[in-house]
Parts: sequence; structure tokens; C-alpha cells
Amino acid sequence: FQAPTVPSLASASQPAIASIRADGPLSIAGNSGDRGSSITAGPDTAILNLSSGGEVRVCPGTTVSAVPSESRHNVMLSMNTGALEAHLALDSSSDSVLTPDFNIVLAGPGEFHFAISANSHGDTCVRSLPGNTAPAMVTELIGDRTYEVKATDQLVFRAGRLDRVDMSVPLECGCPPPREVPMRAESGVPVSSSDNETQSKSLPPVNPNPSATLGNQDTASAQSGAGAPVVASEEAKQVHVHISSPFVFRAGPPPTPVEEAAALPFESRARAEEPALATPLPPPQVASNHAARFFKKIGDFFASLFH
Repeated sequence: FQAPTVPSLASASQPAIASIRADGPLSIAGNSGDRGSSITAGPDTAILNLSSGGEVRVCPGTTVSAVPSESRHNVMLSMNTGALEAHLALDSSSDSVLTPDFNIVLAGPGEFHFAISANSHGDTCVRSLPGNTAPAMVTELIGDRTYEVKATDQLVFRAGRLDRVDMSVPLECGCPPPREVPMRAESGVPVSSSDNETQSKSLPPVNPNPSATLGNQDTASAQSGAGAPVVASEEAKQVHVHISSPFVFRAGPPPTPVEEAAALPFESRARAEEPALATPLPPPQVASNHAARFFKKIGDFFASLFH
């Protein structure tokens, strides 16, 4: 993005943002010299080159407004929630970063390299980056307290208050590293557009006997003339086969084999024969034996009387 120029008789106001560099999509609202510009970064970090000098990195998903001063020598950056990185070289001037709770003033001279972030809970992070040589003054918007962040400090002000300082700086205080571009594997062999179209339309036939084909080619070349040179292409000897096969994955347990169970043959098996009952034993002959002895004794008694 380059600042538009319109031919005019009167001198136009210089915009706060001279140019913007971004790899991904972004949103730009306004670019006038008096009202400033508002930039919303997309999935990648947007780099703003300021007309007064220096650059500002707008982290992904952050909206930053840049408003120049009357002298066009200073700029005020404001954001709601998100993160930015300021890389400025100031002489006797001063720039400022406005968050929902604080006004962060970068007063020169010095090299300013700060990462600033703010979240919806009122936590504001001010982290010095490598190369920073000057402090930053943080002032409450509602209140009169001021805190000086030294050139090597990394602080977090909790709940929008300067008296609640924390040294545990979160990882999102600043912009993330650039996203890596996915790499594509290539064979390194140059392929013309005509070859791509031919391969996309139809697959080349596979020769089951490549040696016979090569023999026929040699015979044809020999018959064409002894003086004609024979040129054998290595690519012509190679067989290229492209195979595509769908791959289907179904999660969950397999269905119940109802149809397979219904197709099974029906077989009736005879029940095993029950064991025969045991034959009851005759009652003991105890009583009959006693009666026989009794009558035998009576018979012996009468026999002794008649003798």
C-alpha cells in the first residue's frame, strides 16, 4: 500500500503512514493527513512505515490508529486490545501509544524498541526489545500516577493499575514470528506444460515387453539408413505409471452382521438320550426268614411228641 497522491494547487497534508507492508490481507480505514489512518492486521503481521520515521509492527488481529501531530513531527498510536511493536529513533520529539488504561510516552532522544500489548482484563504489558536505549513513561488515564519503564524492563500492569506490577511477562506480549510457508516436494526434472496436459488427460499405456519395443525401434532405425544417427531418449525408455486409489476411513464399531446370520443354514440336532432309571432292588428277606425258622421249630416240636 502506498499513500495516494492527488495533484492540487494547495499543499496537501502529509499522512501519518507512508507505506504498509503485509504478507496477508488487512483492512485500512482512512488515510487523510488530519484524521490519520486505522489499520487492522489479518493473520500476518503488518508493518507500518511512518512519515515521521521509524516503523510500527501491528500484530495479527490488532487494530491500530495513527494520528499525526500538528507539526507532523510526532505521531500518536492508539489500540484497544491486541499487541504492537514500536521501532522508533527520536531526537527531541516524542511519540505516544494509547491503550484503554494508560498513555505510554516515548520521549527522545533515544532508540525505542518496545512491545506493547493489552487484553480485555485490563492487563497491559510493556516489554523492551533488543536495541532499546531509552525508557518509557506510563501514565494512568484515570488517575495521576506515573511509572518509568527502564530500558531493560519487562513489566505487566494488572487490572489497569500502575501499583499492581508483575514481572511475569506473557508470551503474547509482542508479535509472533512469521508463519512458515509450506514446502512442496519436487523431483527437480523440468516438465513442460504440454507434458502436464497429456498426463492429466490420460494415462500412458504400459508396455508388457519393453525389450521387444526397443528391438523394433532399433530395427526401424537401421532400415532407415546407415548414415542416419540413432537418438535414444532416456525418458522414452522409462515407463511412467500413475495410480490413484481412494482411501476411506469409517470410525466406530463395525455393523452387526444381520444378513450374514440370516444366511446361515438351519440344522436341528437330536437331544441326547436321557439315562435309564435304575431298577429298584427287592426288599430284604429278613421277615420271611424269621417266619420260616419259627414254623420249623413248631414242626420239630410236634415231631418229637409222636416218636
